[in-house]
Amino acid sequence: MEHQHRSTVQLTADVSAAETQLDANPAAEHRLSSLGFSILSGVIVAFAFIVSLRPLTDPDIWWHLRTGETILSSGFPSGDPWSFASSNEWVLHEWLTEVVFALGYNALGYNGVILIHAVLFATVMGIVVWQCRRVSDPVTTTMVSLVVFLGVLASSNERPQLVSFRSSRASLL
Repeated sequence: MEHQHRSTVQLTADVSAAETQLDANPAAEHRLSSLGFSILSGVIVAFAFIVSLRPLTDPDIWWHLRTGETILSSGFPSGDPWSFASSNEWVLHEWLTEVVFALGYNALGYNGVILIHAVLFATVMGIVVWQCRRVSDPVTTTMVSLVVFLGVLASSNERPQLVSFRSSRASLL
């Protein structure tokens, strides 16, 4: 009986020492948490990138590409080059994205536009994951990221708005 009591006391002391050692080493716990977050972030961003590698779906992609090519070849047009009836000044509010899409198209054809789209969408998801993780736990981050992923995926075709999504997330940094 004495031996059993001593074993229980020793086991309790060993468990207490281990708990104290874990409590005394928060850096180890933080490294484990950071590793888990890094893996979670990588999986979500990689998934977003892979899902975005799909055929072009935007019916206006020709317009965006042609506008980007026009800007690259002859600068900003002062009027709408495709409308004989318009006398208003043409405001190019999506010009940067259209130029980037045109550069991607010039380099790799439609695959270049698809690649740019995938990088932009993965960037949006990376920013969402990072911002969520700053203020919540991994489970909440995963759930919020999934909701954002499904919401943004529906409207994330090869349109300049995807840059706006990314920019709005980045502005919250």
